[in-house]
Amino acid sequence: MNEREESSFPKDPHQARMDIELTRKELGQTARALAYKLDVPNRAKGLAAEHTASARSRLTAVALAAAAQAKGTADRLWASATHARGPVVVGALVVLVGGGMIVWRTRR
Repeated sequence: MNEREESSFPKDPHQARMDIELTRKELGQTARALAYKLDVPNRAKGLAAEHTASARSRLTAVALAAAAQAKGTADRLWASATHARGPVVVGALVVLVGGGMIVWRTRR
């Protein structure tokens, strides 16, 4: 220890214990921070999990948007098919009635 360190060290035993305790806490925090920085595999796993969750949420949003768009397209096609069904039904009835009349006349 040099003179500067000796003069900054508390003279009171209680104050010295508190200073030592504070230094231990700071040292523990520093050790945990270093351990975290040196634990590359776990940090990589954490980053991979974050990226996976982010990609999953983006993919879900895109899938929901595509499903909504497909439903809208299907609804429009169904409406146009329902609207166009009327002339087809009338045409089919005309063919059936005409065919029935031909069969009836030929059997008579």
